[in-house]
Amino acid sequence: DYIDRHDGHFLIVRGVPVRECVENGHQFLPAEIAKKIERLFELDHQHALRPKDTLAVPAVELDMAV
Repeated sequence: DYIDRHDGHFLIVRGVPVRECVENGHQFLPAEIAKKIERLFELDHQHALRPKDTLAVPAVELDMAV
């Protein structure tokens, strides 16, 4: 899954294929996949994206950990 935020709004994109470096394990997106994700964010910003699912996610402050 790819999770990112734009203007305080989160978007989760599921089923995103990534490439992984065999030397250090870093993952990266192929250019064509990154362009598709950018397009999804554009559609979401225009309120033209119909999400498959909507999730409620708790938000906490770090100092709440005791």
